[in-house]
Amino acid sequence: MKKFLLGVVFIIPIIVMIAITAATSIIAVATSPLPDEIVIYDDAGRLLQNGDTVELEITEEERYINIEVLPSLIQDDSIECLIDEESGNGRLQLIRADDTNKYYINPQNAGAVSVTIRANSNINLVRTLIFVINTQEITGISIHDEEGRELDSLPILKQTRLFAAIAPVVALDGYHLNWESSDPSVVTVSKNGMVYPVSRGKANVSVSALDKLGNTHRDSILIDATQALVTSDKVYSHNEITIQKLYEKTVLYAAASVSKLDDSHYIVSDGNHSVNLFVVTCGSAEWDFEDGIEVLYTRSAPYFAELNYLDIDNKNDIQDAQFTSDNPQVLSVDGSVLVPIRGGTATVTAMYQGVTKSKTFTIKENPAVLNMNLSLADAKLGIKLSRTWGLYWYDQDEQLVSTYQMSVDEHTDVVWSVDDETKATISPEGLITFKEACKGRKVTVTARTVVNHKLTGVSRSFTFNMHGQNAVNIDSFEELCRVNDMKSYVMILQNNIDSVSQVNLKNSLYGNGFTVSAEIRKCENTYDQSKIFSYNYHTDTDYYDTMETFVIEDIVLIGRDDPEKSTHCGIENHFMPNKTVFRYIVAKNFHTSIVATAAKDVLIEGCILGDNAHHSVSIMNNSETCTGDEKITMRNNIIKMSQGPAIVIIPQRFESVDFGKNIMPYFVIEGFLDIYNWKTASEIGPAFNVFEIENIDLGGFVDPEYLSDAINSGLTDLMASKSMEHLFYKDKNGDKYGSLGVFALGAMYQLEKSKLIVKDENLSLMPMPLSNVEGSAGMLIDIVNAITSANGMPINNTCYFVGYDFGNR
Repeated sequence: MKKFLLGVVFIIPIIVMIAITAATSIIAVATSPLPDEIVIYDDAGRLLQNGDTVELEITEEERYINIEVLPSLIQDDSIECLIDEESGNGRLQLIRADDTNKYYINPQNAGAVSVTIRANSNINLVRTLIFVINTQEITGISIHDEEGRELDSLPILKQTRLFAAIAPVVALDGYHLNWESSDPSVVTVSKNGMVYPVSRGKANVSVSALDKLGNTHRDSILIDATQALVTSDKVYSHNEITIQKLYEKTVLYAAASVSKLDDSHYIVSDGNHSVNLFVVTCGSAEWDFEDGIEVLYTRSAPYFAELNYLDIDNKNDIQDAQFTSDNPQVLSVDGSVLVPIRGGTATVTAMYQGVTKSKTFTIKENPAVLNMNLSLADAKLGIKLSRTWGLYWYDQDEQLVSTYQMSVDEHTDVVWSVDDETKATISPEGLITFKEACKGRKVTVTARTVVNHKLTGVSRSFTFNMHGQNAVNIDSFEELCRVNDMKSYVMILQNNIDSVSQVNLKNSLYGNGFTVSAEIRKCENTYDQSKIFSYNYHTDTDYYDTMETFVIEDIVLIGRDDPEKSTHCGIENHFMPNKTVFRYIVAKNFHTSIVATAAKDVLIEGCILGDNAHHSVSIMNNSETCTGDEKITMRNNIIKMSQGPAIVIIPQRFESVDFGKNIMPYFVIEGFLDIYNWKTASEIGPAFNVFEIENIDLGGFVDPEYLSDAINSGLTDLMASKSMEHLFYKDKNGDKYGSLGVFALGAMYQLEKSKLIVKDENLSLMPMPLSNVEGSAGMLIDIVNAITSANGMPINNTCYFVGYDFGNR
C-alpha cells in the first residue's frame, strides 16, 4: 500500500524533507507539486499529440522519440510503457538512453499496436501513441466474397464482387495487384475484382500481389458459374429492349424463363434460382464509371477507376481518361488509381473526349489500431486503477436510463458484441443496455473492425466494472445534487466537477480518481469552514437511522488552487452513528482535509492529506460523545504539510461542562502513518496558534485570550525544551527539524491514554506534560493554572503527541 500511494505523483508534498543518509542532513527541496504534463516529440522534432501514429520499418534500429515529463524539477521523470496487446500484432520496446529524455524504439514484430505511456510519479498522467511497424514483405494474401467468407469455391448466378486482403498492405509494391481468370470464356474479372459470368461453367479467379522485396504472392478461388443466369443484373441500352435481345446479350441459359414486370424490370429464373434484371435507358455513346463501387477503405488493396461505354451493343473500355478529386485530403487520384487517405466523402470527376462524369465515393477507415471512446487508460483510473460504473446514467431529458453509447473513430465499420448477454446487450450501433444481473460483475464490450464485409482482426474491448448496488454515474455537480436528493442511489463520478456549494451526502460516493474542486467559490474568508461534502446526522436523522455504512472512496478534493488561500473543509462527519469510511482520498489546500465531529466509527484509509491552512485531520468530541466505543481508525495514510499539527484531537466545543473530562475517542493507527509535516524549531510556535482557545467560554475565570497565549506559549516552549529534543532531527549544522504528527490536547481536559493505540512501529506515543514546564512560559502556565484551579478548572493536564522519536535513531 505505501509503495503504491507514494507512486501517485500528486501526493508528494510541495516541500519535501529528504534524509540523504543517516550521517548527513535533512534537506528542504522546493519542487513543483507533481508532474502535470507529458510532452512527446518524434525524431524529426514533430510534436506528437495524444493518439498520434508513429510509423517505422521493422529493420530500423535508430528511431526514437523524446518523452519529457514536466515540470523539469520533479525528482522522478521515469515512465512506464504499457503495450496493449489486444490492439494489434505489433510489438516493440521503448528503451531509455541513460538519464536522457530519448527513448529508442526497438521494433520486435510487424504490425500496429497501441502503447500507453504513464508517468511513474503520477499514475493519472497518461499519453497514448500508436506505433505502426512496417515490413517490406507480404506475409499473407486472401480472397473473400461480399459476405466476408474465405471459400475454396463460390457459386454465382450473376456478377459478384471479390475482395483481396493483403497483410500488411504497406508491403505492396506500388499498385501491383492483378486479378485474372483462368478461362475468360467462362468468367471475366475487372481490375477491382468484379467477376462477370460469360457462359455456364467453372473457372479459377486469382489475385496476385508484388511486395517490395520483389516476391509475388497469390490466392485463388474456383468460381462455379454452372447455374449462372445473367452476365449482369443491370442492362443499359439506347434502344427498346426485347426479351429476345436479353437472351442474346445477357441471359446465359436458353432454357431459363424471362418474365417482364414492366419496361425496366424483368425476372430471370431457372428452377429454384432467379435474378431480378433491370433495364436502364442510356445514350448510344454514353459512358460512365464501371463496377458500381461506392465505398472505399483506407489501408486496403488499391482501387482502380474504370470507365466503360454503357450501351449493351457498345461494351468497350475507355483507357485514356483523366481523373481529378475534389477532396484530395480524403481521396487522392494517381492516374487511374483511387487512393483513400482518410474517412469522409470525395467526388471524382472523369474527363474523356471533352465529356465529364462524376461519382461520389464514401471513404471509410481501415485503422491500424481501433480507437474506442473508452480506452485502456480510461479503465485504469483512480488510486485503485480500477474504474467503477453504476447501472444508470442521465439522458438528455434528465431521466435515469441503463443505457450507454459506445463509439469508435468516425468513418469506421465495426461489429459490436458483449461477453455475456445475461448481463447486457448491445445494438449494431453500439448502444449498450445494462441489465440488473450485471451489478457487482464485469461486462466486456468488444468492437471488431470490418472492411469490405470482413473482420480484419483489429479490435478493441472495454470492461465495465459494475458496482454491486443501485448506482448512478455522475458527470456534473447538478447531477450529483439531483441523485443525492433521491437518497436511493450510490453516486459514482465519471468526470471532474466543480463544487458550487456544500453537499450533505445521503449515500456513498465513489470518485474513480476524479477531482472535485471548490475553487469556483473563490472564498477569501479563512474562517469559512463550509465543506465540499458532509455527513450530518442532524440534517436527516430518520433517514440515517435506516442506513449502516457510508463510503467516500477514490476521489481528489481540492479547496483552492492557491494553497496560501486555503479555506473550507474537505469532508466532515458530524454526529454520525453510522460507520463511515473515507478511503483512497487525496485532499489538499483546505482549512482542514477531514473533520470528524462526535462520530461513532470512522475509518480513514489509504488517503493522502495535506497542504492545509490548519490540519489534515481534526477529531473533535465532547465528554458526552466519548463515553463508550467511539473510534477513529487511521490505516495506511500519508500526511503532508499543514500550519498546525497534522492530526489534532481537540474538543468539539470549549465549554466548562467538559473541563476535567475525557474528550478522546479510541484513536487507532494501523498499518503505517507517514507524516511529512516538517517544521523548523522556529516554526513550532506558530504551529500551535491554531486551536482558537481564545473562543473558550471560561465563565469569567480568566481572559480567554490570556489563557490562549499561556497554553500556546507553554506548548511552544515545551517543544523547544530539552525534554522534547528527541522529537527533532538535528543536522550537522545544528539546525533542527521536527514533523508535527498527532496532537491530543489535554490542558483543561483529562485524556484517557489507553485510547491512543499506535501500531506503526515507526511512530511513538509520547506524553507532553503541562506541569513543570521549563522557562518563562512554564511559569506563566503555573500562574494561570493556579488561578483556574482555584475556580475548579486546572489546565495542566497532560497532552499527548504521536510522531517520530529521533532519540534512538
